[in-house]
Amino acid sequence: MPFSLPLPDSLRHQGWKVKIREKERVEEPHATVIRGKQVWRFGLRSLGFLDADPDPRHVPQEVVDAILGAMDVLREEWDEAYPENPVQSEPDEAE
Repeated sequence: MPFSLPLPDSLRHQGWKVKIREKERVEEPHATVIRGKQVWRFGLRSLGFLDADPDPRHVPQEVVDAILGAMDVLREEWDEAYPENPVQSEPDEAE
C-alpha cells in the first residue's frame, strides 16, 4: 500500500504530493515527488534528487524541507514496504 507524506495545505493546494509508491522494490530507496504529470525521485540514502529530468530546481524548497524533516518516517515506510531493499543497506555495527 502506498504511503503519502502529509504536506502543509499551501503545498497541497498547489498540487504537490510526496509518496512511497508501490512496485518500486528494485529501485534505489526513494520518495516520489509528484505535481500533475511531473515526477521526481528523491533518494532516501543520498538525500538528493536521483534524476536530472525533470529539473529538480522546479521543486520548491518547502517540499524538499518537508521531505528532509520527515526522513525518519519516509525511511521507515520504505523499509516496511520493501524489507528486501532497506534504506540502511550496510550491516548494523552493533551486530
